[in-house]
Amino acid sequence: LALWKKRVTRIKRANSMLANYLSNDTGYFSNYQENYWLSQHRKLLDEMHGQSYGRIGLTDSDIEVIKQFISNNKNISDLRKSFNVSFVNSELKTYSSFFNNIEDRALDDQQRKAVVTDEDNNLIIAGAGSGKTTTIIGKVHYVLDKYKVDPSKVLLISYTRRSANNL
Repeated sequence: LALWKKRVTRIKRANSMLANYLSNDTGYFSNYQENYWLSQHRKLLDEMHGQSYGRIGLTDSDIEVIKQFISNNKNISDLRKSFNVSFVNSELKTYSSFFNNIEDRALDDQQRKAVVTDEDNNLIIAGAGSGKTTTIIGKVHYVLDKYKVDPSKVLLISYTRRSANNL
């Protein structure tokens, strides 16, 4: 029982960490964060594999915590996808007026989604004059506002002088 009580404490921390990732306050839930969470808790899941915990004296609350952890491990990709759809829609509404005035232009729907999506790597591909630089400028302003990033920590790379000057 003592071993399981220690596990439950670790499981509660794991569930709390995931709940934090699934909060609008912390932002987009990236692929990196998903893989980090899984790697941090893989050993704990392995320790539990094939073991019975239902009849060893744990409280109903502890059993629910364990079941939630197992479910989180099994469904984390779906949880992340679902959360991110909701998060992106929420951010599009919250920052709507902001997106209407980037360099005196309004971003279109694809540009707006590119700005609020914060995956491990973000690649913007579009034709000449379609608003790539404006989208990147919007992204920088969004990141500075949403995540309170220090502007000196932002690195922008451009392949043209004109774009680099604008950035």
